[in-house]
Amino acid sequence: MSLYFDPRDRELNSKMQALQPTPGYCIVVDIVGSTAVKDSSVQDWAVFIHNAFQYTLSFLSSSFVPLKSIGDCLMFFISQDRMLANHETALHFFSGLCRVAAAEDPLFSDVKISAVFCQHAYEITFIPGTEDVYGKDIDLTMRLLAKAGSREILMNEGFVQQVRGDYAVAANPDQYREVQRIVGPWPEAMKGFVDPVLIYKLPRLLPGTG
Repeated sequence: MSLYFDPRDRELNSKMQALQPTPGYCIVVDIVGSTAVKDSSVQDWAVFIHNAFQYTLSFLSSSFVPLKSIGDCLMFFISQDRMLANHETALHFFSGLCRVAAAEDPLFSDVKISAVFCQHAYEITFIPGTEDVYGKDIDLTMRLLAKAGSREILMNEGFVQQVRGDYAVAANPDQYREVQRIVGPWPEAMKGFVDPVLIYKLPRLLPGTG
């Protein structure tokens, strides 16, 4: 459960001091071209967004429960403990994201994706009764998304290390050939970050290649 930041809580200070980061994976999937679609009727573009969200979820495992939607994006946060409990790996996550990026369906818009392995993420919320997560690694996920192109996946070094580590011991590596297409790293300045961030990319996936 996310810690609710309640200024009226007399134990808030001790709860905040005890709050520890939650290692995990933050992933954002953004619908490309969704603003132009809103020139049509609300019925049409609401169906468009609904279909895109549902289609995205259909390619992902049950561990991918959206934390929230932000405009035309779905944000996911999966803790490392939960991933291990479900016997899943970063390689599984990456493979699912590749299928989303390369999906071929006339009813499904192109998407762009960012994925970050988080070491500085805190399960805290400012709205009672809701789950949320904050931290610089969460911010980094959104920064990477802004730099991604259609059908691309942008990742931080931590995420790629996790994926490659799983790939190195995979019993069926031929099922995960997209790992070999990851390019990078290259350093890039990011707003709010003192040091350049190392970025990796899975270049544009063509329909049916994921």
